[in-house]
Order: sequence, then structure tokens, then C-alpha cells
Amino acid sequence: MNVSESTINDLVARLPTEEADRLFEELEQLEGDTARRQAVRRALVAKLNALRQQHARRLFTELFQRYMTRDSTLLRPEFASPGTLHPLDVGALWIRLVDKSIGPFARQADAMLAERAQSRPLRAVFGLPEVVALQADLAKRAAEVLTATLGTAGAVRPFLEETNRWRGLEAKRTRLGFDPRPLTIDDLRLMQGVLAQGRAMGELHEQLRRAARDPDALAAMVGNPAQGLDGRVAALVPGVGVLAPLALLHVDRNYIAGRMILLHGPQPWQEPTVMALTRHLGRTCFALTEEILGAMGVGQLVRPGLSLPLARRDLLDRELGNLDVILSLFEDLDLINHMRYGSLARDFLDRMVRRVEAELYPMLEERCLMEGRSASRPIPDFEALDWTLAFCSRWRAVLKRSLFWGTGFSSFHDNVVAGLRDAYRGCFSRNGYASASQRLAHAIRLAQLGNRLGAEAGSWMGLMDPGLTRTVAQRLKEPEPLSGGEAALARSVLELAMEELRRTKHWRDPALQQFAEMAEARLATE
Repeated sequence: MNVSESTINDLVARLPTEEADRLFEELEQLEGDTARRQAVRRALVAKLNALRQQHARRLFTELFQRYMTRDSTLLRPEFASPGTLHPLDVGALWIRLVDKSIGPFARQADAMLAERAQSRPLRAVFGLPEVVALQADLAKRAAEVLTATLGTAGAVRPFLEETNRWRGLEAKRTRLGFDPRPLTIDDLRLMQGVLAQGRAMGELHEQLRRAARDPDALAAMVGNPAQGLDGRVAALVPGVGVLAPLALLHVDRNYIAGRMILLHGPQPWQEPTVMALTRHLGRTCFALTEEILGAMGVGQLVRPGLSLPLARRDLLDRELGNLDVILSLFEDLDLINHMRYGSLARDFLDRMVRRVEAELYPMLEERCLMEGRSASRPIPDFEALDWTLAFCSRWRAVLKRSLFWGTGFSSFHDNVVAGLRDAYRGCFSRNGYASASQRLAHAIRLAQLGNRLGAEAGSWMGLMDPGLTRTVAQRLKEPEPLSGGEAALARSVLELAMEELRRTKHWRDPALQQFAEMAEARLATE
């Protein structure tokens, strides 16, 4: 086939980045070369490198890659934690270094990398021997500048001021939404240590990360003197070695690893690890609160109901799982009662609980009330309401073991369940329904919501309510197949009827006997 280069470019442009990367690797493995393969290769390189500018800066950033978190919440001052490095921090350092001293070298590096990137993706360029050497030279020059700055009286303050000024402007440009916590001299020392001892740091971090896949293996590594961990940490720049285990928290969110570090790791690692875990508890509480309020539409001009797309549900599930792990750790190690960090942890929890209960509970009560009145169809956000009630129960279960103060959950639970129960009973007595099927559908929805809070709709039913058996009997007489929910409800009513008939075996209500026989016959065919 004769395919023009413009057509090849159009086709490649539609590929996902991962597919384009994989296709380039496959082309590199093929023997021989043709004009068409060359055209495809050029198109793939153009696509993969299109958004990758400032190559020298990217090469510099790669030096910190394994230690960097992209969680912008950790940039908030209230969650400032030792060992936190963010792309915003490394970018600010790069800008300051280029402005201060390494500008000419950076421009030479950019030109070299741009030339190499014409024929291969930047990822592959970074693996070339000459580029690996270039990166090592770049790290050495940057480390020398930072070492000189840190060792010169009066040089650190203006360096930090300029660096933090750029971070503030960049935060506004990218609409971060808050002023990031300022970099300190300790942050400069950490970055200087990574640049000066990158290889030793990298080996330590990778060994920890591999061991962290199995908590027992990590405990053996950090707690066994034969591993020589203390000596390796002592050989690093003071205070820098702790960055390796802290990256397990900040980057990987591996809180089980944090537990093993506290129980078995070197003593200098323990205080920073406790501090980091406490701040992560705070950021998790904050993230849960913000996502819940976002689902409610807090701050929006119009709040039509709950909005819970799949991505938000997944995020809430992940954060609740993180909260569960961290609180288990705090409870097991008695950190929740720690004089300093325990009070901070309880404050984070208290703020989350009070904000969520003040905003979410009233809305859930109102939405359940609306569903109770919606006879003909579910309310628009019924599915989101159903999921949120279940989430509330799971959230409360996670918090229950660590809360030492009263909350509004019991009152909220009782109010919602009572409202759902009354609406459920009304399904079989009040006007406004077009058919028995509609009555049952509404009752099933209300029972489902109650079940999310641990309520059993079976306890809401009773044969003293004539509307219940009448509605079920009417539905059983209709020829349309029963839904799963209808069949389950009908079986529950049949069980009540059979129990009553066994109790009154010497005198049986004829109408109840007739209902039981009809229900048994119909349900046997379902």
C-alpha cells in the first residue's frame, strides 16, 4: 500500500502514549529498515516528544524522581512533613541554579539533548551513555553550587527567598489554590545530599522498596545488624538517609512499611517517620473531606444533589482504606495517645468529623426524605445516595475505634432509618401509586437505603398492615415476571404469613390461608 507520510502522522497522533511507546520499541527490534518504517519512527518520536520540552530541566528532575510525590496536598503548610519533595520544589531549585550559575552548561545540555531527541524518544535518550555522563556532571555542578551556598554566611536566606518567590508565582500560574509551604534550609540540605550522593541513596532506596513488598522482609532488613544499614546511613550526608524510607510513605503511600520502620528501623528514622505518618493522617482526612464536599456540590452555585462519578468513588475508597491502615497503626502503637503527635492526630480527625457531619448528614437526611416522597420513580441521584449511605457506614466503622468524643452519627442514623421506615410503610397504604408494581418498587428502594445503614426492612413489616399483603397479592396475580427484589419481598411476607398460620393452627384466617397458597404457587415458578 502507498501510504503518505501525512496519513502516517495522522494515524500515529491518534495512538495513546503507551501504545506509541510500545510500537517504537517493537520497531527498534525489527531487522532492516524501509522508508515506511522510517516515516512511522519519525511520527512516533514526534508524538512522544511533543510535550517534552526543556530537556535539561527534565534530566535534572530525573535525579529526584524516586523521591518526589505528586500529591499537591502535601504542599499545604499544615501537612508539611520531613522528606517531602514535589516537582514544584525541584523545578524551583532548577530555575534558581540556572539563574545563579549553571545557565551556560544547561543551555549546552539542552542543545545536545534536543539533537539526540530528533531520532528517538526522550526516555530512550536519557539511557544513552553520553547522556548518563551528562546527568552525572549536571548533578555534580548543582551539588557544588548548593554546597557553596549552604557553607556561605548570608547566602542561604536570599537563595531561599528567590526560590520560594518562584514557587509562589508558579503555584498561582498553575492554579494550585493555596500558598505552598516554604522551602527551608533542611530542604536544601536534602536536595544537596541527593545530588551529591545519588548513587548510594538510590541503592538504599531501591533495596528498601524491594523489601517493603513484604513487611517481614523489610523488618528483617532494617532490624538486622548484619545488613550493615546503620553504617550505610552514617556514610551519607547527615539527615539525608531518612529520605529513603520516607519516600515509601510520600511516594508509595506504603504505611505498613512505616510501621516496620518504627518497630525495627534505626533510631534516627523514627521521629521523622512518626511525624510523616501524622501529617499523612491529616492529608487523608483533608482529602476525604474535600471529596465528600465536592460530591455534595459545596461551593457551587447550584447543588442539585449528589454527584459521584466512578473516579470519585474510587478515590474515596482508596482514601478510606488509607485512613483505616493509618488509624490501625496509631492504635496498635499507641500513637493516638502520644503527648505531641496524638493530640495533632485527634485534631485532624475532629476537624474531618465535624465538617463532614455538619455538611453531609443534613443533605443525606434531605435526599432520603425526597426519595421517600418519590412514589413514581427514583430521585435523580438515588444511586449516588445509596453509595454514600454505604460509605458513611464504612467511614464510621473505621473511625469508631479511635474516636474518644461524641459524634452526630447515632442521631443521624436514627433519623434517617425512622424516616425510611415510615415511608416504607406508606408504600402500602397511601395514595399516589399507579400499580402494585410501583408500590413494591418504591418499597424495595427504601429498604435498600435502610440496609446501607444496617437496618432490616423485615422488621418494618407486619401482617397487621393489610396494605402489605394486599399489595403483594395484587402483584402476584399479575402475569409479568417478578424482579429479584419483588420475589425477595414476597417471600418475606409469605414467611410472616406461614408463621402466623402455624401459630393459629386451630383457627386460620381464610384470607391469610388463601394468600399463602397463592404465594407458594407463584414463587415456586420464579
